[in-house]
Amino acid sequence: MDFMDINLIGQAINDTWGKSSTGKSHTMSVKASLSGQQLTVKFVTIINLGSIHESEKAKKDSKEDGVKVIDQYIKDLKKYFKELAGGDRSLKLKETGDHDSLEVISMSAYNPRKTAYYRLNVLFDAEV
Repeated sequence: MDFMDINLIGQAINDTWGKSSTGKSHTMSVKASLSGQQLTVKFVTIINLGSIHESEKAKKDSKEDGVKVIDQYIKDLKKYFKELAGGDRSLKLKETGDHDSLEVISMSAYNPRKTAYYRLNVLFDAEV
């Protein structure tokens, strides 16, 4: 990848203004960052747990949701990159790994409901 390709990817993943900044949900977020040729897509959502015993099922369900959201994000990213490149180049992404976590952020001895962040980071090798 040359400087122009990196600049186009940066424009496509920039979520501070323009097309990429349009949010679709108040309870989940998808962000991307580029480091060299490695693209990291980060999915975060807020989930509510009735008890701590529900955490494994909630984590599994949230991962399924996260994978769907990230797949759609990647599809839209490739389409937007192609538009920015004038239709003559396309972005190729190869998934190299992922990591997920569940972090309880709110709980009380008087309320069985717990609030948690679910995070899923997926790594891709990018090439044009």
